[in-house]
Amino acid sequence: MNTRPDGIPCHIRRQGNKKKQDCEDPLYLYSVLDNAKIELPLFIAINLKRLLPSTTGEFDVCTIAAMMTDMQLQLTNIFARLNNLEAHVRSEQSSVSMAIQSVHDEVAYVMLLAV
Repeated sequence: MNTRPDGIPCHIRRQGNKKKQDCEDPLYLYSVLDNAKIELPLFIAINLKRLLPSTTGEFDVCTIAAMMTDMQLQLTNIFARLNNLEAHVRSEQSSVSMAIQSVHDEVAYVMLLAV
């Protein structure tokens, strides 16, 4: 950057919760740079194998979001299969009811002939 935007201190004394400050410092920096309309360089990783391995604790939020998406897809699949099963049971129930009625009518007819 050619100039320092207003609101960025030269030196910060840190006291207290380190994890909270580790999260708040970059967010504060991004908000100040965003308000100052500073264009940041774009960084991308073309070869992900060259990135350092990271612990799962760093991606807990991403992992939870991915798991939620996966669970939603599974639940949608289960609902679709359940609806198909219900439709199949209803159609089978109807045909069984018709078969029972037919057998009942035949038995009643045979009983009338036997008398």
